[in-house]
Amino acid sequence: MDLNRLLEEINKLDADDLLVAHQQVLRRQQALGSHEVVGILADIHGDLEGFRNALVIFEQHGVKRILCAGDVVDRGSSADEIVHIIQEMGIICIAGNHDRTVVTNQARWRAKDNAERLREVGRIVSDETIEFLKTLPDFDHITIAGKRILIAHGVPWSDVIGVFPDSRQSTFDRIYREYGEDYDIILLGHTHHPIHAQIDALTILNPGSIYGVTIGDSHTCAILKLPSLDFDLYDVHSGKQVELDIIQR
Repeated sequence: MDLNRLLEEINKLDADDLLVAHQQVLRRQQALGSHEVVGILADIHGDLEGFRNALVIFEQHGVKRILCAGDVVDRGSSADEIVHIIQEMGIICIAGNHDRTVVTNQARWRAKDNAERLREVGRIVSDETIEFLKTLPDFDHITIAGKRILIAHGVPWSDVIGVFPDSRQSTFDRIYREYGEDYDIILLGHTHHPIHAQIDALTILNPGSIYGVTIGDSHTCAILKLPSLDFDLYDVHSGKQVELDIIQR
């Protein structure tokens, strides 16, 4: 349609029709402008090298916002520096079970004869890190590009229960029953095992663990594109994308 024909059609509209058309254009502009690329982390466990590698991957893909599903500390010795970076970058983070354990046992561990060894394995951290860990919520929620996201560590009701691709159907059913109406995405950690599961319209995601020392660790991070729900997994050592199947539960 050329410009003159378009103007003729617009002139045929009454005031109410023009208002409706204007609102539709605004909604379309908002939808087009609301796309976002989000970095997803979990289970850093004091692994500074893996954490920094993940940040490089995020920067390469234009990530402006980062979410972390807990367990920042314990196992690796660089928790203090990682926490400093998290605070500087404004990364949205919740507490994992290891974060709570480090806070609870800090005084006792500092008094032990092997305190230096405990420091090396990330169990003794600075006062500043302890204060940061105390502020972390058990779960958090945020809306990005119209998608409602719940961030938890293990499952929304416990930080020590994990969700695996082959977990009992009852676990997936409870997540869907209790949270599927209020959220579009459930972001989890804890298992060190990546997952992309779908229960009707509810998406359950886990980026795996940044920490990558043992055979059970995935040493991965993820990039979530919203509102399209594309979830891309990356190895934090090689920087290469890792295949991750979507499972239907």
